[in-house]
Amino acid sequence: MSIQDPSGTLDLAAAAQLCKCSTSRLRTLARLGALPATKVGRQWVFPARLLQEWIDDRSIANVRPYLSPLRPPTITQVMTASTGAQRLEKSLKELRSGADQGRTR
Repeated sequence: MSIQDPSGTLDLAAAAQLCKCSTSRLRTLARLGALPATKVGRQWVFPARLLQEWIDDRSIANVRPYLSPLRPPTITQVMTASTGAQRLEKSLKELRSGADQGRTR
């Protein structure tokens, strides 16, 4: 049997290949109504587009957003940042005063 016929359906073997699982597992899921499938005569038929959407939906549902733990800064981090800011402000004042002196000359 072909993997996908022109009608856009898959047989059990092709659907199992797409889902990367055994035919018995896929047959069980189909019997339980856990995925899009129907039985035509004695054969299971899987709409290829719906089966791919089912896989996509399950994949998206498994994604969890990464939440980084936000911790307050330590006292060392605060002091270092404060000291660095003070040094930067001092340097900027020196630069400004030097630029002002250059303009007056």
